[in-house]
Amino acid sequence: MNTFKEFKFERKKGIVWVCDVIKSSSYLNSNDSVDDIEEYLPRLYWTANNLVNSFGGTFIKWTGDGFLAWFDVDLDRNKRKIANKVFKAAWHLTFLNNVTQLGVKPQNKFGIRHGVTYEKDGLLFEIQEHGDNQSLDLIGRAVVLAFRLSGIQAKFPSIVTEKEIISENSSYCKFINWNPTENDILKFFKGEKLGIEEIMISSDKVAENNSENIEHLKKRLNNLINEVDNNISTDKEIEECLLKFLELMKSGPNWCNDVINLELEFNKKMLETLKETKTFLISDKNS
Repeated sequence: MNTFKEFKFERKKGIVWVCDVIKSSSYLNSNDSVDDIEEYLPRLYWTANNLVNSFGGTFIKWTGDGFLAWFDVDLDRNKRKIANKVFKAAWHLTFLNNVTQLGVKPQNKFGIRHGVTYEKDGLLFEIQEHGDNQSLDLIGRAVVLAFRLSGIQAKFPSIVTEKEIISENSSYCKFINWNPTENDILKFFKGEKLGIEEIMISSDKVAENNSENIEHLKKRLNNLINEVDNNISTDKEIEECLLKFLELMKSGPNWCNDVINLELEFNKKMLETLKETKTFLISDKNS
C-alpha cells in the first residue's frame, strides 16, 4: 500500500546550516545527565525552528541532537549576503543558548556548534503524506560538508564555514583559517585534504593594542552601548527577524518567558560592563 500522496524534488542552491549539540551522546548515555538533555533537546528544537523561520529560512529537519536548515540563494552574487544573515542567526542562537541554557539548569552546560556551507546543486525532497503532513529532506555535497564542519570546535559563536561565503565587513563574526592536525583531517574528512585550506572558523582573536585600535574599540563600544541602552539596532533587517522571533517566544510554552527574562537580565549586566569598560579606556588614555 502506498502511504504517500505525492513525492517530488527540485534542484536548489542556497546556504546550508547544520547545528549540532556538543557531546550529546555522552549526555544521553549517562544517568547523571540524561534527564537534563531530554528536557533540553525539545526546547532547542522549538527555539531553533522558530529562529530559522524568523530569519527567512526553511527548517528542513530535526536530526535528534541538532537540525538542518536551508536558506535560498536566488543569484550567486547574493550568497555572501545570505550567508551573513545565517551567521547572525547562528550567533543569536549560540548566545541565547549559552546565556540561558533554554531555561534548563543542567549539571554541565550544553554547547552547540554550527556548520555553514554554500550548496550549488542541492536536491530538496518534499514528501506529502496522507492528510496535511509534509516532510522535507535535502541532499548535496555541501550538505554533507556542513554536517562534517558542525563537528569541528571553534570559538564563540562556534561557526565553521567556507571562505567563499564570508563577507569582509562581517560585524558579528570574525573568521580565521582552520589549521587542522593530521588527526583532525582523518577524523572529519577521512584523510582527504582537498579543500581543507578553504575552511574558516570563528575566532576571538583581536589585533594588537595600539592607539588606533583603542579608538576604534571606543567607537564600537559607544555604538553598542547606544544600541543596548536604547533597544535599537543599526541592522534593521536583523532587528525585524529578532522581533518576529521574540513574538514567537512570547506565545510559546511557559519556559519561553523564563528564557526571555534570563537573557534580559544578562543584557543589563552586559550593559553595565560595557559602560565600565568605556570608562576604563577613557581614564587609561588620560592617565
